[in-house]
Amino acid sequence: MPTSFYRLVDTHIHGDEKVRALTPEPPSGRGLFKHLLICPELGPLPGVIRARAAGLAESLEWPLEAFHACFTELLREGLVQVDWNAGLIFLTNGIRFTPPNNPSQVIGWLPHWNALPDTPLKTVIWERYRAHFEADAEKRKREIRAGLRDKKQDPEALLKAFLQNLAKRGSDPETPPSKAAPPSLPESPRAAAPIPGESLLAQLAEDLQAAHPRGLAGGTDLQHALLHALKTGELRADATAARPGVQSITLTELRERHAAWCAAWAADASLPMNLANWINKRRCWREQPPEARGHRPGPRSAPNEKGPPGNLAESLEELAHRDEESLRTLEWRTGA
Repeated sequence: MPTSFYRLVDTHIHGDEKVRALTPEPPSGRGLFKHLLICPELGPLPGVIRARAAGLAESLEWPLEAFHACFTELLREGLVQVDWNAGLIFLTNGIRFTPPNNPSQVIGWLPHWNALPDTPLKTVIWERYRAHFEADAEKRKREIRAGLRDKKQDPEALLKAFLQNLAKRGSDPETPPSKAAPPSLPESPRAAAPIPGESLLAQLAEDLQAAHPRGLAGGTDLQHALLHALKTGELRADATAARPGVQSITLTELRERHAAWCAAWAADASLPMNLANWINKRRCWREQPPEARGHRPGPRSAPNEKGPPGNLAESLEELAHRDEESLRTLEWRTGA
């Protein structure tokens, strides 16, 4: 097998002002395949793209006819499969080249998997993933027997996490596929006790990520943090009563708090640059975190430049007193 090297590419490259000013790439099969490998529509599920032909053609600045001609090349070589009616594209070898590193990553796919439209292609993706994890388990077993891997490791950990958490198309999204799972594997507790509000986490994480001034709300880690907060009761659905003795906040209140952080940042205050870390470490705080009250270090406007009147701390304090009701939305709640 030839030696290969990996490169990390930030998908924001497509939105970079200097990159957008460059000459568009002419239509070609290779150009389209390279675009699909790093396009913003490619989510955490390896090789799974939520997009339609017209949108991709527009982002590439290609005529729609030229896009379809290039996409036909990819289909001919077996590099992709597609269901245009569902807006779903699958890069056949995506799981091979970007596999998960641990079972927690596989479990983190759950909200994204459940959000996929019901289509025969979803079953194809599931079967491709299962085949990969089964082959990976056999490889790990051989490495353990050869002394190349710690024998205390479970070679089927990734396979079990996949079978227990991701359901095939047509079955209950909260129920693992029992036919494909070995008899020794226990049923997922997720099917017996779904968490109120869990189905909203993927959209909530996307909204918070998009609203953040620098797009650094936490990415996939943010969804893990939100899910953990739901499980502990420190985050709850809007219509769900708070657990006795647990300080909590609703999904709507979290959106409002994040909006206040963004407003504070616009006013030159400091705030957590990773919302996921804040949720993980400070969920129980009843007051606004000090980062959103402090002063962001850095050069200030020159004396002759126009800027906000008065001292920043005074301006924020005056704003808080002016709208006490808004300030109360920033507190963790203990009641329903």
